[in-house]
Amino acid sequence: MQLKSHKSLKLQLIKAILLEILALELDISAERLESNKTLYSYGLDSLRVAKIIGEIDSNFQVKLSFETFEELNTVESLAKFISKELARDIQPDSELVPTGERTSSNVTQGVSRTTVVADSQVSPNKTTKDTGNFWEQINKFLKSAGQKPLNQVSSTKNAPKIVGIASNFPVEYFEQRDLTSIFLDNLLSENIDVDPEEVNRFFTNVTLKGRHFALSPLNDLENKEALREGIEAAVDLAENAIDNLLQSKGLKPEDISMVVESSILPATPSIFSRVMSRSSFSSNIKRMSLYGVGCMNGVHGLSKINDYLEGHPTEAVILISVELASVLWQGSFRQDLHQYLAKYSEHPEQYSSSIKMTLVTAALFGDGAVALLIVGSKHPLYKKSLGTIQPQIIDTRSNLIPNTSDLIGVDILLKNSSFRAIVKPEVPDLLPDAIAQTIEPLLEKNNLSLKDISHWILHPGGPKIVRAIEEKFNLSEEALSLSWLTLFEKGNLSSAHVLYILEQLLSSSCPPNSGEFGLMIAMGPGLSQEAILLKF
Repeated sequence: MQLKSHKSLKLQLIKAILLEILALELDISAERLESNKTLYSYGLDSLRVAKIIGEIDSNFQVKLSFETFEELNTVESLAKFISKELARDIQPDSELVPTGERTSSNVTQGVSRTTVVADSQVSPNKTTKDTGNFWEQINKFLKSAGQKPLNQVSSTKNAPKIVGIASNFPVEYFEQRDLTSIFLDNLLSENIDVDPEEVNRFFTNVTLKGRHFALSPLNDLENKEALREGIEAAVDLAENAIDNLLQSKGLKPEDISMVVESSILPATPSIFSRVMSRSSFSSNIKRMSLYGVGCMNGVHGLSKINDYLEGHPTEAVILISVELASVLWQGSFRQDLHQYLAKYSEHPEQYSSSIKMTLVTAALFGDGAVALLIVGSKHPLYKKSLGTIQPQIIDTRSNLIPNTSDLIGVDILLKNSSFRAIVKPEVPDLLPDAIAQTIEPLLEKNNLSLKDISHWILHPGGPKIVRAIEEKFNLSEEALSLSWLTLFEKGNLSSAHVLYILEQLLSSSCPPNSGEFGLMIAMGPGLSQEAILLKF
């Protein structure tokens, strides 16, 4: 391919992306925009100009002042300016390097530094008459330079956005050292012979400050049903989280088209159906109650909402995740240990890991609820307001490792109306490779690599899991700092945890910059994993 056609294709790609940015902001079709017509003739005001400048920075990493924008003032002029600015960063200029000498860095800066886009995002045949299919020509250019084609990447144009998050926790907060003492006292009261030093070791090794509990760990419910009381507490938490979310965005229940709920609690009727009895949500609202994927359920639910909103772009959906580990303190742990210890003497190799699993669960999990508001591309809240961060859901991927259903799960216990969380010791050893199988194809599909990920929103599971993933992907301490911090302050919140991490990231003193990418990752029974690629 000749030098002239290389430059021409690069300029056409820039113009195509510019047309889509402008069309989206001006709310008109790209076909109506003329390359040499003044942009202000389409009704631009200063607020729209600011948003367009931000999108240009996000897509091309090229900064524009208001004055420069006014001077250029046409798609043609803007495209040439951006092309020139990109060329300054390429040493040597990729278009002047013979094919045999091109490298990844000096070729892709001129093309793939732009936001990853798909065929549906541009109208190539309207851009030029001579090049045939525009993306075929671009991919020929990339192939000649030894690069991967861009024909399987995901579009950011109409990707659903997360526009609001609200968390809610029980009032009571218990320090970890106090929970250790309470747990040992509970065991002593029922003559359960577990080494106090071993209990202390498990409660210390998870490195928690404390946890919120809706039900008292003292097991003082008397004759009340533990699971029934837990579900009532979960309904309170969910209702308050949803109310806070709606108020923060100035919305009413009737503005919501669907609610998706995730929880480990085996509630039938579901938790949200009970919330509806207290609220003004329409009796005809669409509902989706997700169960059976454990701690992965928050990411799993968000992935399903993404699929739904792609087909219903005018709608708004709430994801509510509520978890209540304090139910397990109402006799479940003690019955587990009675059962395991009775069999321990006969089969120590089989039941020692079960006893440890019960101690880890008692030491690790906490209560809480998180609600997210997600909207489609044609919803009024979709357009970004200045000073706000609205993550786009770019792509998702699921993974399940066969024959691992016994490693993570939840058993329903009918005798004491409760349930038992299962997390086997082998999990931290298996998860890093399983997560790699999940996220590496997801990134490759979107023409990204691990170095392009600025924010890791990882379900912490426990300290061993976080450390194992840090080592697997050679991550700095800072990369997973929120996973560590939220685990320390709240314990493991099961399916709500990654959603809470996202809330903390967006409200932090160093929130994501526009155009940065993030990975939201959680794991669950199966052994299964779910990942979401976000763009901020």
